Amino acid sequence: LIQQAYEMESSQNFKVAIIGATGAIGREVVKKLVKLDSCDKITVFVRRILDEWKEEEFKHKLEVIECKNLDNMEEHKDKLADHEVFYCCLGSRVGKGKEEFVKVDYQYPIDFANLAKKLEAKVYMLVSSSGAKANSCNLYLKTKGKLELDLKTIEIKHLVILKPGLLLNRDNDYRFGEKVASWVPFIPKVS
Repeated sequence: LIQQAYEMESSQNFKVAIIGATGAIGREVVKKLVKLDSCDKITVFVRRILDEWKEEEFKHKLEVIECKNLDNMEEHKDKLADHEVFYCCLGSRVGKGKEEFVKVDYQYPIDFANLAKKLEAKVYMLVSSSGAKANSCNLYLKTKGKLELDLKTIEIKHLVILKPGLLLNRDNDYRFGEKVASWVPFIPKVS
């Protein structure tokens, strides 16, 4: 999908910047990009480096920028100046507090999109959520829905919003709410 989105614009190889690369979806995106011949470089912003990234297959494409938070992504803009694709896989938990949740799941993706626009990136991809609606009573779905609406106003050349269902197989962390929701038959699921 990343390659297809970029090929809408160009037949050249591309470079990708990712926030949320250590989460369940982000780490899979990195694995796929490392194997993709048309992807020359992957720059990830993370709080911690995954052990798997120390393996030889990751070393030739992956640049890791460690930072305790994403409050100052702008200071790294020079490292991203030639990146055509920006990918946001961020997601936190509502249980960590409303303010922190909104900062991670709304403000950081908006800041990343604004940086992508400033650097004239060709594609911005967001992993959102099925059921996201700005008028939802649920904080998680409301925040994701508002983010989707506000990203559309930033005028990035190609905005791609992915809305996966409930994640069933998280290797990196356990979420009780997702476990309970996995038993609800009408909720879309991704395994």
